[in-house]
Amino acid sequence: MNILAIDTSSAYCSIALFTEDKQCFSVTRHIPRKHNEQLLPMIDELIKQSGIHKREINLLAYGVGPGSFVGVRLAAAAIQAMALTLDCPVIGFSSMQAIAISAYHRYKAEHITVMLDARMSDVYFGQYIWDKDSQIMKITQEKCLKVAAFNQAIEEQNLGFVIGDVINGVDIELNAIDYCPDVSLLQEVILYNYQQSKVDQQSKTIVQPVYLQGTSQWKKL
Repeated sequence: MNILAIDTSSAYCSIALFTEDKQCFSVTRHIPRKHNEQLLPMIDELIKQSGIHKREINLLAYGVGPGSFVGVRLAAAAIQAMALTLDCPVIGFSSMQAIAISAYHRYKAEHITVMLDARMSDVYFGQYIWDKDSQIMKITQEKCLKVAAFNQAIEEQNLGFVIGDVINGVDIELNAIDYCPDVSLLQEVILYNYQQSKVDQQSKTIVQPVYLQGTSQWKKL
């Protein structure tokens, strides 16, 4: 199976193409506010490197957020257009889970907390545990909380390795703040999500980004 995966939820634009002969072609660039200019050329660049034809892509995957509203919408729109053109299924993955997986591979931590600044005194909050059986970083919980509620919720929790943004009002020592959702590490998660979704002919091109509108609850568009 040839899989194209993208994430544009942060200042990074990360793209990977996994080919059926077990190769991975990837590129991740720090391009704040330039995703709309560079996303499609970056995709074309990887497809050219891989030597496969665009029509040979069998599965599309994208980061559904949370993260930059514009970035998440861009990924959803690009994947939706490609899904309709190529007539192939789409699967989503959590952008915070992607950050956790990248942190696992970089720091070898098996219990990871990701916290991101959601603005308007909100915090995106996710916890992840490495599952040895499936060989993926599984989601324990993902929420958006007000800063005060977040501080209360984590007061007695074991947060493990914490990675993310420095946020005003949140008194947590971060182990690292240089984070990046590197999709080249997500093949197992994408395949896992694909198997779990049981994609059928009617739902295969449905794209549903997850984002927040300044409130402490998940919203689906």
